[in-house]
Amino acid sequence: MTRIKRMLRGPAAGGLICFLALASTVLLSSCTPQQVPLAVINYSEMSVCATNNANGGPIDRIVLVFEITSVSNTDANAVPFSFDPSLLYVSGGNGDDYAQTSPGDPSGLSLVGAPFGFAQTQPVPAGSTTTVNGGVAVTDITGVNSPDLNDLNTIDFRLLYATPAGSEGVVLVKTNANAASYPTVKSWGCPNNL
Repeated sequence: MTRIKRMLRGPAAGGLICFLALASTVLLSSCTPQQVPLAVINYSEMSVCATNNANGGPIDRIVLVFEITSVSNTDANAVPFSFDPSLLYVSGGNGDDYAQTSPGDPSGLSLVGAPFGFAQTQPVPAGSTTTVNGGVAVTDITGVNSPDLNDLNTIDFRLLYATPAGSEGVVLVKTNANAASYPTVKSWGCPNNL
């Protein structure tokens, strides 16, 4: 038995092609990703020091103190943003080290004497910039004799933000990035006052 294929010819074929082209354009345009609004967190590295754990022992960790100066939520598509300093972290060879946002462990810092206290969670309305002027401490356990312990004042440590799913994106801007040297403030930035 022979099958006969019917093919559209003439105006019917042109109409079908136009319909398919229009349908695919509509489908592809609905797949175009929307621009995600961005909140901008401005911060500075204020102190870095090498220390040991609270029980003494060899020097095996770096304690970093960062000051969060402001959060800008002025992107064209901005939505209300909740700044949570506990979502700040430093990523290193031994994993992610999250920020300490209150006195005590793991760094032992209280920030007493610092020109700022610990940063607190706060809302940042859409279309605004909020002044924070609060700090966070990050403890990075590197291990004894780590090369980072020798060069800690010249390493450009950067904060990251663990953006929750479904929230707007976050960009972090380090205002003193690429400094020749970062300070060690023993009076408030180093837990054992080395």
